[in-house]
Amino acid sequence: MTPAGDDVATADQVVIHFDRAMVPLGRMQRTADEVPAQLLPDPGCQWRWLDVQALACQLSSPHQLQMATRYTVRIATPVQALDGTALARPMEHQFVTERPRLAYAYVLHWLGSGEPVVRARFTQPVTAAAVSAALRFDDVPALAEPQEADPETPFYSPEGEARHTWWLRPARTLELDRAYTLKVRPGLRGEFGTQASVQPQKVVEVHTFPALRLLGLSCQQSATEVGAVVPECPPLEGVNLVFTAPVSVAELKGLLRITPDPKRGQTDPDYDPWAGQVDDRRHSRPHQKGQVYPVRLPFQLEAETDYRIEIAAGLGDQLGRRIAEALSLRFRTGARSPRLVFEHDHAVIESGLDSEVPAVVTNLQRIDARFDRLTASGLQTNQTRTLAVTPTRNLAFAMPLDVRGMLGAASGAVRGGLLTEPRTDQQPREFFAAVTPWQVHAKLGHS
Repeated sequence: MTPAGDDVATADQVVIHFDRAMVPLGRMQRTADEVPAQLLPDPGCQWRWLDVQALACQLSSPHQLQMATRYTVRIATPVQALDGTALARPMEHQFVTERPRLAYAYVLHWLGSGEPVVRARFTQPVTAAAVSAALRFDDVPALAEPQEADPETPFYSPEGEARHTWWLRPARTLELDRAYTLKVRPGLRGEFGTQASVQPQKVVEVHTFPALRLLGLSCQQSATEVGAVVPECPPLEGVNLVFTAPVSVAELKGLLRITPDPKRGQTDPDYDPWAGQVDDRRHSRPHQKGQVYPVRLPFQLEAETDYRIEIAAGLGDQLGRRIAEALSLRFRTGARSPRLVFEHDHAVIESGLDSEVPAVVTNLQRIDARFDRLTASGLQTNQTRTLAVTPTRNLAFAMPLDVRGMLGAASGAVRGGLLTEPRTDQQPREFFAAVTPWQVHAKLGHS
């Protein structure tokens, strides 16, 4: 018998297979009173022998097997094969088409720190009452509401609108900083059939937010508690304020004061370093246990400088909560990280002119060059040259790479690599440079 079992996909054909020839070849289309089988409830079968042993209930639009429905195939006696043998007793076979279930769910946004809104998609249209009866956030019932601007037309039933998609929220506010599992209990009923779900489902875990507080500052992924001495952060890499929940950047901007003021000396009246940071209308991401929410201070800080941060009372998060007390932190920036900025990997300079290839350095002691050079005297390999960097603390400046010194001649070409002390890269920074009296035109491309 095809199909067979529970939760079978709906099909346009039900086939009964016999173990021997039942009819001769010829007229294969039959009426309901000419076949020994019944399909109940009747979906509108058009009976046909596919061959001498296989009898099929064919379905065509608008007739089809209904979802979540138990079907019974009955074969009554007497039933006789072409060889004269008869079926010993009546036969009955049952199968159940696909029951409703939750296909997927995810956190859509939050109404509060313990009020997630979960978008849930079901395999069949279900009513809000059916959803609330079967779904729980652990022991807390789930309430179902239509999603905003649902593009699908709902199905109307005596129990109310039936939809594929619902927005779910807990019937009461969930406890803070706790994991909840959205579960589907057996008994979820759809509107296309009478068979309810029989298997429980655990679909998605939702972790609520902890109490709102400022954890401290972070620099290079390390967070410290409020009031602690913060490790010295490289000033150009930025400093983050770290909270237990996403705070309102618009409010933080107005309540924050930093001493000394990193905006001092700024004369542009339209200057707003916070312009690129905006608040979500609703926080629309799930929260994980232990997750923190950094807000990067969008200022260029001075190196090796003591700073004090003050936040006035009343800072709010994106979930509607506020920190009642004022906050204060102190930290000191470290030195700028050693750095080599070299933008002229392929350089051509004219012989006879006072020009050079620049390298921009920050807090370096020296540059070590290893290279091959080609001049009128021939090719020389494995050459080295050390370039001392003028001691200048926490300031980026350009210095000559001394390509002419590497050549030791009026014209030629060098190719090699650069390493720094302290190291800024694990591998040498490759370069090529030429000193020539000729004008050079290059066309680069590929086929």
